[in-house]
Amino acid sequence: MEYLIKTGSIGGMTDDQFFRFCPENDSIRFERDSAGDIILMEPTGSETERFNVNIITELTFGTGLRKWAMYSETTVASRFQTPR
Repeated sequence: MEYLIKTGSIGGMTDDQFFRFCPENDSIRFERDSAGDIILMEPTGSETERFNVNIITELTFGTGLRKWAMYSETTVASRFQTPR
């Protein structure tokens, strides 16, 4: 289950504020949507972790992508541009 925290009433949160906010609350998984609202993510659990390990292993060793592919766990902060 995901929980949405709207930030519009406080003027939103900049990227820098969000990237500082997440490590200060590192026991909770966060994402932000295109409106800048914060989404609290439910912990994944061991079944999902095993699934992720299998995908990464297959991508790394089964397809020969290890020469250029880069992977990260959920604790890595990433920012993606949305297409316009």
